[in-house]
Amino acid sequence: MLRDLQRKKQILAALVVHDLRNPVAALLGNLEMLREELGDNLSADGAEILTDCSELTHKMLSMVNGILDVEELEERLLRSVPVRVKMSELTRRIAK
Repeated sequence: MLRDLQRKKQILAALVVHDLRNPVAALLGNLEMLREELGDNLSADGAEILTDCSELTHKMLSMVNGILDVEELEERLLRSVPVRVKMSELTRRIAK
């Protein structure tokens, strides 16, 4: 029964990742095309809104990819490699 549940979880994770990754990636592409299309006609507020949308969409894509990474870690398909990081740099990046 546990193996069956694990298999179902794998299938669900694969479906979620696939079904979310494509539209989110398309959204990123459309935001970039919109920025290019508007070019100099884009107000400062409009540019800020597009930047916010792009950043949020990148975060969504990162979360979707994280689902797959967690699944692969659990299945031991992906190995974690510890690395040293500067905490000040890490907290600065997280705060963005």
